[in-house]
Amino acid sequence: MAQAGTHRRRRSYRAPALGVVDGTLCLAYTGTDNRIRTRTFNDSSWSAVTVLPGGTEKAVTLGFGGDRLWLTHISQGGAVYYHDRTATTWHGATANNLPWVTDSPVAIADSDVWTWQVCRGTGNDVHTATHHGNRTWGSRGTISGWKTHHGVALTKHDNTLWIFMRGTDGHLYAATNRGTSSTWSALHHVSQQKAIRPIDEPAATSHSNKLYVMYRR
Repeated sequence: MAQAGTHRRRRSYRAPALGVVDGTLCLAYTGTDNRIRTRTFNDSSWSAVTVLPGGTEKAVTLGFGGDRLWLTHISQGGAVYYHDRTATTWHGATANNLPWVTDSPVAIADSDVWTWQVCRGTGNDVHTATHHGNRTWGSRGTISGWKTHHGVALTKHDNTLWIFMRGTDGHLYAATNRGTSSTWSALHHVSQQKAIRPIDEPAATSHSNKLYVMYRR
């Protein structure tokens, strides 16, 4: 895993995660020993590695919401745990108050009203929740008719929440939500000309008034 600003390499068997809080770029990844490691970047060099309590055999994810950065990781039994970070400090792991079980990365993104969390359950349903303060989440239920064998991507673009997922037919789909209700638009192909067939979960973000989606195929 290469890093900007240094030639030193850190090793991981899983994808790293990047996020920003209060202007600070944060890196998180699962080491080869399954411990969770984080670093920050000050535009010229990376900080020393911080090892967080707990461990995971899955990739970690980062998502900004509710004035803080959320790091999610999956326990060996499939439970979801969080570390949250304000300007300079990571807080200890907190278990999800919802009875979710998954073996895929969890997505978090901020809308204009709520912070949203989306997760693929072990039954391949898509579970949703919103943040209700004090590190607790309120369930928004599963999205009727949606099935996937992989994690999903979630981001806000142009005041709209966007979700991207690999359908059970192997095609890449997207849907939208204004961020104020549990109702999502119908799924539609990301490409109208030719169906995109990713290998696993996609990634998405909004930057400079454009929506970017990345995937393996």
